[in-house]
Amino acid sequence: MTDDKTVFKSGCRAATLEFPLEEMFMKCAVDFILTFAEENFLEIDDREMLARSAMAAFSLIREINGQSRASPPLILTVAEREGCLLLNFLNHGMPIIQGGSSGIDGYLKRHQVSPERFDGISVENLGREGQVISLRMSLGKSAIPLSVVEEKADREELTLEEDSIEIRELRDGEEGALSRLFYHVYGYNYINDFIYFPEKVHALIKEGKLISIVGAAPNGRLVGHVGLMRKNDRPLVLEPCLGVTDPHVKSRGLFGRIFQATMERGALLPVSYYFFDFVTNHDLSQRLINRYGCIDMAIFLACQNRNTQAKLSDLGIGMDPKGTDRYSILYSVIPRVKNPFGREVFLPNNLGQMLGFLLEPLEMRWMPCPRFSILASEGAYTLSREPAQQMAMFDCAQPGLSALEGIIKDWQHLEKDGYKYAAVDIPLEASGLGSTHEFLALQGFFPAGFVPHRCSDRLAIRFQTVAPSKLDFSEIIVFSEQGKKLLRLIKDNYERNIPHE
Repeated sequence: MTDDKTVFKSGCRAATLEFPLEEMFMKCAVDFILTFAEENFLEIDDREMLARSAMAAFSLIREINGQSRASPPLILTVAEREGCLLLNFLNHGMPIIQGGSSGIDGYLKRHQVSPERFDGISVENLGREGQVISLRMSLGKSAIPLSVVEEKADREELTLEEDSIEIRELRDGEEGALSRLFYHVYGYNYINDFIYFPEKVHALIKEGKLISIVGAAPNGRLVGHVGLMRKNDRPLVLEPCLGVTDPHVKSRGLFGRIFQATMERGALLPVSYYFFDFVTNHDLSQRLINRYGCIDMAIFLACQNRNTQAKLSDLGIGMDPKGTDRYSILYSVIPRVKNPFGREVFLPNNLGQMLGFLLEPLEMRWMPCPRFSILASEGAYTLSREPAQQMAMFDCAQPGLSALEGIIKDWQHLEKDGYKYAAVDIPLEASGLGSTHEFLALQGFFPAGFVPHRCSDRLAIRFQTVAPSKLDFSEIIVFSEQGKKLLRLIKDNYERNIPHE
């Protein structure tokens, strides 16, 4: 096997082979398995059965991946452990989800192999890492347990009439199909990896933390989704999220119909406000949701790894940014009650004059901070990390000089570890906001805008900084006039506060 994607690793009791999921490589992979089996004294009859079993696993993975995007290589591991021969097939292509109507046993029987010849057959879901099909055979005698996999998804391109798609809540047992829908669009790169674990989606729905609205084709295939994630109970705060439509499906206005049904479902609940995180490599979702009274509040500059975003070219909705390493997020809210954050806030004059326009659509006004609003000597903060986004979040509910110095030290260490974005959230009622702003500005931080503090009824100001990155402001797209004004402000602050080569 000479393909440059083929990699051999070996040890005294295990060997690993990586190869393209193409028929021409299958025989070489089987020979690889049989050579290992022969060296570990597996009987001839069992070796023949093992070869057929390997072909059954290959057939399953190839059938599921057959009409998807170019499949990643298959990683095969053969090992001898405690008197058993183990075969592991690591699939990083189309998800193989447990719980469907057809299982590995069907593929084994198709290749004249009885599942009873194995001590164990299983499928393990590793989330972003894919799934492992495992076959375990005693080098002596064998017996049986069995795990099943979901039947392959119907992936041919479809043109559907608008009235043929049923918009409804996700049904029990469809969580695996939802995982596959996200794979169609994002591969394994979606920002929230729980979506690749059907059991986690099921648990969120049962706990009342997620309402899942889908578009289903006549054959039951899921072709679109929008979720409502509960972020707080008092006040009730929901995040419309997990919005996606299958790029193989041609149906105009599908996302808009699912989103409308989602908002109608949310209207049955006593919601205080919704909030949204919009990617800014396009403005299609911004345009749609702007009709519902969306108010732009902040822009998180270069906060996301572009690898976790769907490629516009794959979705057929435009070209992807070329001058930008990282993507920015527009943060917006839709109030469902009057004055969800109160009627007025106190701000230092310079921040009020800079950001006061963001409060006007909320019918709020800002007042100058009292002169006795001084920065404490100590303070406290918490740090959370999102390694996949190379992002650090500091919640400084009690700002103080020592706390701010600790934040800067932590950020310096994180930046050395490859982190690219840091945010510091300060509640607006905190004392010493003016001094906090001055301190952080000297360290390269600048305002992003306002966010609800911990999804509550209180606002916080977010300060942010960006490690050296390839960034083109002309590729950050916002739709509303308020958003455009905020983007100009952030660009000016970024260029003033961040050192450039």
